[in-house]
Amino acid sequence: MAGYNFVLDRDELNQMLGGGFPKGSLIMIDGPSGSGKSALCQRFAYGLLDNKNTVTYISTQLTTKN
Repeated sequence: MAGYNFVLDRDELNQMLGGGFPKGSLIMIDGPSGSGKSALCQRFAYGLLDNKNTVTYISTQLTTKN
């Protein structure tokens, strides 16, 4: 897949995602409270940044003081 690749600790999740996100994609993670959405998003962001990609992270739950 041509796009943004990243390394995930869990191989099965990496395989389900096809090894990355399509270039230029907008990704939204949704789920119930406490399901690990923030941790997953942060892991994606760190993985992409580690591969020298630019990341915009928007959270509607946290403020800059949290």
